Amino acid sequence: MAPHVLISGAGIAGPALAHQLTARGWETTVIERFPQRRDEGQNVDIRGAAREVVRRMGIERDVRAANTGEVGTRFLKTDGSPAASFPVTASGETDGPTAELEILRGELSRILVEHTIEHTDYRFDTEIATVADHGDHVTATLQDGTDIDADVLVIAEGLRSRSRRFVTSEEVNDLGMYFAYITVPRSDADDLWWNWQHETNSRGVHLRPDNLGTTRAILTFISDVRGLEDLEQSDQKAILQRTFEGVGGAAPRILAELDGGAPMYFSAVGQLSTVPGSTGASSCWVTPRPATPPSAVRVPALL
Repeated sequence: MAPHVLISGAGIAGPALAHQLTARGWETTVIERFPQRRDEGQNVDIRGAAREVVRRMGIERDVRAANTGEVGTRFLKTDGSPAASFPVTASGETDGPTAELEILRGELSRILVEHTIEHTDYRFDTEIATVADHGDHVTATLQDGTDIDADVLVIAEGLRSRSRRFVTSEEVNDLGMYFAYITVPRSDADDLWWNWQHETNSRGVHLRPDNLGTTRAILTFISDVRGLEDLEQSDQKAILQRTFEGVGGAAPRILAELDGGAPMYFSAVGQLSTVPGSTGASSCWVTPRPATPPSAVRVPALL
């Protein structure tokens, strides 16, 4: 009988793992608490060894077809004039701030799911309620009441995972930096540069192109206050309005779009460190990086 892996998280790490394990004869089940695959998310750089990975996975053509089209990184003064520009380097050379292969998180997730859905059992709108580790296998009970037996359980969720607690007690160390990712309509003045406007008091204003006809805006700031990511979105918008009040350049446009209902994802930068050992021979966890610093991976002896 083929070994079975249960993966929690249908973003990028989960479908990527399913892709590799099904190719090696595993039975794969991926669960996701959202009702469908999530399209939101900003830019993901594919650098270094990751280029060889996408080539071996057979998805390089699809990734290139979904490239954001960003031509480089340009640091701007408040009046919008460029202070320094770093274009994308030629293929084969070391990447600068903008990678040669750059894709939206949602687009990369789409490609991975499309390449695995034929041989992977995807179950949306559910999540793990309890886990029983039997040593040589696990039984996961989902919120919909379904029991799933698997040889390995993988938590492939983001930094703020709600399921990681089943396999580790590690807590996120918040670093006090916040990101607001906002999708705004593309204007005639928008170009294909990553336009980065640095402001005083550790604030940043960014505009980046995508391949879907919109522009990806980012507002960043540092604060001594923790837990802002848990506030209601109306409160987060109020904090952004107050934090970026009086900032010029692209900030007024972004704040106006935010007030007008532009989609926003608010995130806190944090760090999750690994600890030697495993919670059991049949469990592991993987935390992908949602635009936050170091990712964490723990792999059990079984693997």
